[in-house]
Amino acid sequence: MITVNIEKSGHVVIVVVKGRLDASTSPELEKKLAEAGGAAKTPLVLDFQALEYISSAGLRVLISLCQSKQKAVICSMPELVAEVFDISGLSSMFERYDDRASAIKALA
Repeated sequence: MITVNIEKSGHVVIVVVKGRLDASTSPELEKKLAEAGGAAKTPLVLDFQALEYISSAGLRVLISLCQSKQKAVICSMPELVAEVFDISGLSSMFERYDDRASAIKALA
């Protein structure tokens, strides 16, 4: 199960992802990312503080986001999720920040 909430902070959209990101839940994240970014390609902060698990299907959604050239950074990534990013080579595709405030400031 996954919950994806959209919040705003100035010109930045924050996408808060909670739960497990896998083949059955990745379409929900993909849909929410499309809604959040919109045609204006609004900068995104992906808040992964409550992300418990990510599979290859979840990684594909993030690779697609990166390929779209939309500015997106990740914050508050749990250690287990960070390990998956490092092993998959996705770490080099996204800037990562320890907390939401730092991520928002980086996009300002």
